Order: sequence, then structure tokens, then C-alpha cells
Amino acid sequence: MIGCLYLPWPLSITVPIIEAVYLQYARLLKSADILDGALYYCKKAGEQGTQLLAEIEGISSAESS
Repeated sequence: MIGCLYLPWPLSITVPIIEAVYLQYARLLKSADILDGALYYCKKAGEQGTQLLAEIEGISSAESS
């Protein structure tokens, strides 16, 4: 079938894995000082990204003042 995405695992397993990948990528971007990208991926990381998001927003606001 064209246009149909088949996931071999249920979403309850797949979504946390995808969010963990987003969180790791956000950490990588943060360590490379690419804060805009890190913010974007923190937001995609769901609940796990909120703590890192707050940390990055604190860094961003400290740099702008």
C-alpha cells in the first residue's frame, strides 16, 4: 500500500523511543551551542524535554541580557 506507514510495534513503544532520540539530539545541539535547534527538538521530546528546555531557555535569556 502506498502512503501507508506500517510500524511493527505499537505506538506505546514507538513514541517513547522517538522522543528519546529527539532528546539526545537536543543535547547534542546544546553541546554544540546550536540553541535554536536544541529548543526545537526539546519541544518534540515531550515530557522528557521539558527540563532541558528550561535549562536552554535560561541560557538563551542570560545571553540576551
